[in-house]
Amino acid sequence: MSRLQPLLLPAAVATALAAGVTGIYRHVGEFSFVFDDGGFILDNPRVQDGLTLESVRWAMTATHTANWQPLTWLSHLADISLFGVRPGPAHVVNVLIHLLNCLLILTLLRRLTGALWPSSFVAMLFAVHPLHIESVAWVSERKDVLSALCWLLATWAYVRYVARGGIARYLVVCLLFALGVTAKAMVVTLPVTLLLLDWWPLGRLAPGTGRSPRWRAVLLEKVPLLAISAAASLVAIAAQRRGGALASPELYRPAWRVANAAISYAVYLGKTLWPAGLAVYYPFPLETRFVVSTAGAALLVLSLTGVAAGCARRNPAVLTGWVWYLVGLLPVLGLIQVGGQARADRYLYLPMIGLGIAAGWGAQPLAGRLRHARTALAAPALATLALFALIATHQVEYWRTNEALFRHALAVTKDNWIAHSFLGWKARRDGDVQAAIGHYREAVRINPSSSDMRFNLGLALIDAGNAVEAAGEVRAALLFDPALAEARYWLAVSLLQAQQFPEALENFRAAARLFPERAVVWNGLGEAALRLGLFAEAESAFREAVRLQPGATLFQRNLRHLLARRRQGAGAD
Repeated sequence: MSRLQPLLLPAAVATALAAGVTGIYRHVGEFSFVFDDGGFILDNPRVQDGLTLESVRWAMTATHTANWQPLTWLSHLADISLFGVRPGPAHVVNVLIHLLNCLLILTLLRRLTGALWPSSFVAMLFAVHPLHIESVAWVSERKDVLSALCWLLATWAYVRYVARGGIARYLVVCLLFALGVTAKAMVVTLPVTLLLLDWWPLGRLAPGTGRSPRWRAVLLEKVPLLAISAAASLVAIAAQRRGGALASPELYRPAWRVANAAISYAVYLGKTLWPAGLAVYYPFPLETRFVVSTAGAALLVLSLTGVAAGCARRNPAVLTGWVWYLVGLLPVLGLIQVGGQARADRYLYLPMIGLGIAAGWGAQPLAGRLRHARTALAAPALATLALFALIATHQVEYWRTNEALFRHALAVTKDNWIAHSFLGWKARRDGDVQAAIGHYREAVRINPSSSDMRFNLGLALIDAGNAVEAAGEVRAALLFDPALAEARYWLAVSLLQAQQFPEALENFRAAARLFPERAVVWNGLGEAALRLGLFAEAESAFREAVRLQPGATLFQRNLRHLLARRRQGAGAD
């Protein structure tokens, strides 16, 4: 039995990991596509094609949704080819990759340190923590679990390279890292975490050991990896700029971004310790009342950094884990603001490993001071993990539908205009126009400069027959974003309904130049021209509408009525 024990204990831990992940995510196969899954998958004709030569070519070059992530796109294409456009199997794939990541963390840390129980704690924390639900239960966040898989495999390959050397093994590290950044650029911090592992537990930087390479040699070893990081970062920024995802420095001032970064470090730490109030979207607070909270957060982070540095000699794992956390979050702290969120749960997917290492190995010195140390440490650890698993089991259910997800977000956050927007979209789709108007009004109140929110409110007001106010909102949307081409047509529609015919005609003409193949635009142009007595222009527009969509009875009827009026001498241009 004693010979089997080294095998049985890790197998038992691996089984517990599988049970924990399966228990929390057992219902995700019944969940819907939510949030950005529409733009990523449902409304993306390239993904709908599945794996084809053309779709693979697109995946390798596209910057759709302001990201270059070919490996992630290829995984979505494979889902479609294997399972069709079904959310259930795609969710299950995410869960399986997450479980594989948990097992890799367990075996990697045990290989590095030889310590089963701290390694098990880190792996279980990673497996069951509620902050990881967003990365696992959201199909579009396949990039999180997939990039983490590549990141962990690259770390494994690096450990093998350190043990045995060889250019071939080093090239495997580079290849896996390159695959990781093509899934999600956030993993660009890998060279730094490898350097941390060089210090602890690999001991390659320990002073006084003749075998240890010098700092210069270890740093030079990271240069190819740093080059991959730099290239991936530049590509990511270029894709975000091209996709319009980089936030305006006028709206998100540099001082506010720095303040939010400091606060985010503290908030992420707090939510790791007590995962309450989790939401799919945390709005960036567009206000200047940052002073007290920023100072408090900065003081907390600096104090904990000092404590970790003080432990460096006696317990280097604490500093390694803490710096891992700090560095891992750097790409997503918003110093370069992308989108309108202040922070996101998914950003903790890899940085939490660092916090787990600091906690798991930081508690080890207590073992020598406490009687029955293993029990004294195991009991609170197991209780904490069980509590996190219980919270996660409850939290994951919010990801079942868009409505559940965003109603929960409204309940736990303040001024969440994105949540109001999605609920407004759902209400409008379900035919509840007044509810849609209410949500869109709240979204505009919170974020009055959002062209999308103004436009959506205008569309809902058109549905409700409030043409005058609709025209005002759509006009405002165009003022904030003149490139919002679709708004030009709907402004013309609202002006036509409001009987403001000259301005309606002008906007229909502009819309016809933007959408010359859209029959409904030409029909609207014909109606506006007809109201102003411009019969020749009206006839030309109606004829174009019928040509583009010959089966539309409305367009045919409009043309017949106009021709009848002209034959009866109803007027001339």
